[in-house]
Amino acid sequence: MVKFNMQNLKSKFLCLTFLIACLLLSCLSYAEHRIISLAPHVTENLYAIGAGDMIVGASSYTDYPIEAKHIPVVASSSKIDIEAVMLLNPSLVISWCDSNLKQIKQLEELGYKIYQSCPKKLMDIPKELEELGQLLDRKEKSLEIANKFRNGILTLTRHNKEKVLVFYYINLKPLLAVANDTMQNDIINVCSGQNIMNEYRGYPKVSIEYIVKSSPDLIISNNSDYYYWKELDLKNSKVVYVNPDHLLRPTTRILTGIEVLCKAIDKIRT
Repeated sequence: MVKFNMQNLKSKFLCLTFLIACLLLSCLSYAEHRIISLAPHVTENLYAIGAGDMIVGASSYTDYPIEAKHIPVVASSSKIDIEAVMLLNPSLVISWCDSNLKQIKQLEELGYKIYQSCPKKLMDIPKELEELGQLLDRKEKSLEIANKFRNGILTLTRHNKEKVLVFYYINLKPLLAVANDTMQNDIINVCSGQNIMNEYRGYPKVSIEYIVKSSPDLIISNNSDYYYWKELDLKNSKVVYVNPDHLLRPTTRILTGIEVLCKAIDKIRT
């Protein structure tokens, strides 16, 4: 005859009930946030604050961190697959404020909640990390990452250093330069560089003749055009390659790009 220990059975039942409740809560929590990320930097920042598992759809060129490569692609910089978005049933769509504006409006009209990512200046990055953390119940982690970023900027900032003339371009044909009122100009300022395009704003077209005349001490290249500049009559100009993901994407990895750039500028000073 089998004897039952009612106390043990009761304990096991309570443990099982607790486990099921936890699993249900976990599922509900996940269901609360189903995110479509429409820019690679958004996806990267979501992973940084511990919200990567909430992403159900992403944009083309999403490649960091590695696991983000496996997220279904539902958009490019010029088009959103509205049907794919609808099938994924997101609770939140995070867009880049300068991209696919008509289709973003269409998604809004369909009732989807939209958050626009619009980091224009360097210190917009930690601010947006905190906003996303607040929105997605990742407040503590986002605050930690945001403050780490701010402290990193303070550590890298050069004070009272001799100015070094810098030219930074983002495209060769046509030649588009980094000018004032941009995140990349903020980066140059952190390293105590002097942008030869300071009198302009945004990303204006510029001529090769203007660059030669300005004779920058340093040219920042972020692609295979590195050797192009070596062939021009710029004898006093050094050329440094910096991974574009580390200077153009508004993520915490910008700290890595700033460190590389500041070291290159410091080298010219010595």
